[in-house]
Amino acid sequence: MKKALVFLLVACMTIASFSYSLLAADDMEVYSPAATTAQLQYSTVVSWDPSTMEKYNCYAYAIGRTSQAHDPGDFSNGAYDPKGEIKDLANLVKADLLGGLGYVCVKITSTRPEYDPGWVNIIAVRKDTNAPYEANDYHVAKLTSSGWYHKPGKTAILKFNNPPSNSVPWIGEGYKGYFVSNNTTYDSQLRYLLYKMYHSATLSQVWTEEHYHSGAKHYYKYKNVCQDCGDDEGTTFWRSFPCSGDCVTPWGTEIDSEIS
Repeated sequence: MKKALVFLLVACMTIASFSYSLLAADDMEVYSPAATTAQLQYSTVVSWDPSTMEKYNCYAYAIGRTSQAHDPGDFSNGAYDPKGEIKDLANLVKADLLGGLGYVCVKITSTRPEYDPGWVNIIAVRKDTNAPYEANDYHVAKLTSSGWYHKPGKTAILKFNNPPSNSVPWIGEGYKGYFVSNNTTYDSQLRYLLYKMYHSATLSQVWTEEHYHSGAKHYYKYKNVCQDCGDDEGTTFWRSFPCSGDCVTPWGTEIDSEIS
C-alpha cells in the first residue's frame, strides 16, 4: 500500500513538473523578444525603450519631435483628414515643415529618392485606403544613410527590410516587448518629402507674367525659383528689351537674344 502511495505521489509530481514546463515554454513563446521579433515580416527591430518610446508616434519620430505624439497639421494650424488623398497628406506635412517646424526648402516627389546628405531630411508618407474613410490611418518613415526607419504608433523603432515601393503595401506590425499588429494595410501611392533649412544656390529665372510697355522697351518681371524644390526663393527683378510696340512673350527668340 505504501509503495502504491509513493508511486502515485511521484507520478503526480512528475505530471505537475511537466505541466509547469509546458506553461513556461508557452510564456516564453508569447513574451520572449527572440520569439516575438521573429513574427515581424517586413521590418527589423532597431531599438525599444518603453520609458521613452511609448510617448511618441511615427510622425513625431520622422520629423524629430519626440517629446510627444504628433499628427500632420500640428505645426501649421491644419488637421489630418482621413478622407483626404495622399497628395493632401503630403501637402499638409509640407505646410508643417514650412510653418512651425521652420524649414525653407521642401520638395514633394512620387519618385523614391536615394539618400542624399545635401537634403539632410527625407521622409515617406502613406495612407491606408481599405478602412471606412473616417478611419483611414497614415504612416511615416524616414531615410537615413543606413536605410528606411519607422516607428509604428507608440511601439519600437523599426527598419524596413526593403526600400518603400508602391507595389508592396506597408503592414501595420510593431514590437513593444512583444509582437503587435493594428491590422492596417497602408496601400496608397507613396509620396516623399525632401527638406532642408536653405534653398539651393542655383536658381531658375521664371517669368511672373507681369509686364508692361514703356517708350521703346517692353519690361518683364521675373522671380528666382529654387532648382531643388521649385518654390519661389523670394526675390524678383525686371528685364527689358527693345520694342517698337509689337510686343511679344518673353520666351520668344527675339527676347532671348535682345533681353537686357
